Amino acid sequence: MYKVERKTIIESVKGMLLESVKTLHKEVLDAFENARENERNPLAKNILDKILENHEIANSKDIPLCQDTGIVVCFLEIGRELYFDYDLDEAINVGVSQAYIEGYLRKSIVRHPLNRINTMDNTPAVIHHEFIPGNKLIIHIAPKGGGSENMSTLKMLSPSEGREGLIQFVLDTITKGGGRPCPPLIVGVGIGGNFEKCA
Repeated sequence: MYKVERKTIIESVKGMLLESVKTLHKEVLDAFENARENERNPLAKNILDKILENHEIANSKDIPLCQDTGIVVCFLEIGRELYFDYDLDEAINVGVSQAYIEGYLRKSIVRHPLNRINTMDNTPAVIHHEFIPGNKLIIHIAPKGGGSENMSTLKMLSPSEGREGLIQFVLDTITKGGGRPCPPLIVGVGIGGNFEKCA
C-alpha cells in the first residue's frame, strides 16, 4: 500500500487551479488557432482573434482568462493500492479554498441554491471518484464557469424518437440558448444511461 500525503493533494489541487484559470491547454489553443485560420466569416474570425488575444493577455499578466472562475469539478482516478489516513475530499476542498482565496479568484459558490449564502472560498467542489489498478492518483481539475453550462438542458427521450429526436433536441437547445452562453459555443452531448449518468 502507498500513501499520498495530504499536503501533496492540497498543493497539487491549488497549483492546478491557479494554472487552469489562466491558460488554455495546448490542444485547445491549437484548435482555436486552426479554427481562426480556416474561418471565412469575418465576425467569427474576429471573435476567435479576441479569444486568442485574451489568452495572451491572461498569460502575460498572470490573471484569469475569464472573471467567472466557476465551480470546481474534480475527477479522481484512485489507484487501488493507495490508502489515505485523511479525508481525500476534504483535502481537495482545502486546495480549492486556498486557490480561490490566495489567487483572488471570484468566489461564486453558495451553500444552498435557495438561501444564496456564499461559502466565500468556492467550496465545496464537485468530486467524482473512479478506482483504477495500481498505486497512482490522477487528478483532473475543471473550473467550470456558469456561462459554460447555464444553458444546459436534459431531456428523457422516448425510444421512438430515435436519432432524429436526439438531433432535433440538440438543435432546439442551441437555438434557445442563442447568445446567452459564453463563447465559443462548444456543444457536448451525453446520451445513454439514466438521468444522472447521462448528465
